[in-house]
Amino acid sequence: ITPDSVAYSTSPRDGWDTIRSTYAPYWQEVQIPNRHGGFWMTRSISISYICPIYRDRTRSLRGLIVMDISYDYLREMFMISAIQLNEKVLVADSTGNTLFGYPHFTSFEPFLKQYPEILSAESVQKEGKVYGIDSIIVSEKLKLADWRIIRIIQTERVTYQTRRVIDTLKIVGVLLLLACLAYSFRMTQIITRPVKILSDACSQAEQGNLNVRVNISSRDEFGKLGKTFNMMFSQLQRHLETELAEQKRKSEMQFHILQAQINPHFLYNTLDSIRWLAVLKNIGSIAEMCGSLISLLKYNLNSSDPTSTLQEELDSVKNYITIQKFRYSDNFEFSIRAAPETLSCETVRFILQPLVENSIVHGFEDVSEGYSIRIKTYLAGGLLHIKVIDNGAGMDPQQITELNSDRQTRYRFNRIGVANIRERIRLYFGKQYGVFYKSKPHVGTVAHVILPILPGEEKAEEKEEGTE
Repeated sequence: ITPDSVAYSTSPRDGWDTIRSTYAPYWQEVQIPNRHGGFWMTRSISISYICPIYRDRTRSLRGLIVMDISYDYLREMFMISAIQLNEKVLVADSTGNTLFGYPHFTSFEPFLKQYPEILSAESVQKEGKVYGIDSIIVSEKLKLADWRIIRIIQTERVTYQTRRVIDTLKIVGVLLLLACLAYSFRMTQIITRPVKILSDACSQAEQGNLNVRVNISSRDEFGKLGKTFNMMFSQLQRHLETELAEQKRKSEMQFHILQAQINPHFLYNTLDSIRWLAVLKNIGSIAEMCGSLISLLKYNLNSSDPTSTLQEELDSVKNYITIQKFRYSDNFEFSIRAAPETLSCETVRFILQPLVENSIVHGFEDVSEGYSIRIKTYLAGGLLHIKVIDNGAGMDPQQITELNSDRQTRYRFNRIGVANIRERIRLYFGKQYGVFYKSKPHVGTVAHVILPILPGEEKAEEKEEGTE
């Protein structure tokens, strides 16, 4: 470059005069090697970028920076990119001149004429048909040159990837749905299986099978419910067996009582005849004893109801005492002190007479005179208390322990002992009730009967008319 801005070079460069007039960088189009000054310049086909250098103040041209870029390299770079992306690519200027494009030997002039806005706009993105194929056209202008990179992408290839993604998502969705269905089915089985087992067990129990048990081994609430179900039916079965055993014993007792009622009508009529014969013969003691015996037998043998009121039970004891006083020549005292509110309470029939007889038979053994028997009744602590008190020979602690533990075999009255009384009380009222003994040798004995407070109904004696 001379001071007057004249450029000299060994190679011809068309357009340098344009640089001097525009004072701006300039892209020289494709240069083909040529002979100059008798020398062959062995240069490849290239694209040159020419940038002028100016003085600071005068803006006079000082020199040029020239960069030659291999055309083949650029074409190869765009070709590789187009092949990898499976699309058409071309580089063109605003006038429609094509620097290079891919595929090779393809004329893009019809395409540029069909869409001229691509060459004038800075950036374009649109859909249209290219060579009869639906495509997406993308154009972007370079900043350093009047070139545009234009990409032609087949719509089918873009949507193919989208369809693949959608198909993949569908497959994943179906697999997730199947997994959810399998999980839901499994969870349904886990939940409904114990419910069905419990339901079937309840149906069997409803039909009377109390031996049914469930096998639920899970550690959740259903497992706890299964254990509770088994425990409940085990307890229910034990309770039922106990209840059946008690009913069996109760039936056996009633059967033994019925066995004792051997033609009571004949016995009543005979005793009544003896009583009236004693009246006619003016023998009052025999008549009184026969009358007491008749009443006693009617109370003990002529009623199918195993319970009575306390008033009726005390009246029966009075008849028994009347007979015993004739037997023992009236050498003991007997008294009853009953609270009025206790007389209507319900009690088990025939429990006081055996206790009174035990006092008479066993208490008189070592006592010759001054012997007394008292019956006391009262309410306390929500219970009915009946005490048979005597001042007889008494018993030692071993005898009392034996008597209260149901192991006694000595105290009997007409095959009905203390254990029998205690068992009947527990059968009718519960295991917390019964008869309990306290005694001291040479002081006396107390038979303490404890019953619940149950209001009883007056039970009218059935009057039997005897026939001779």
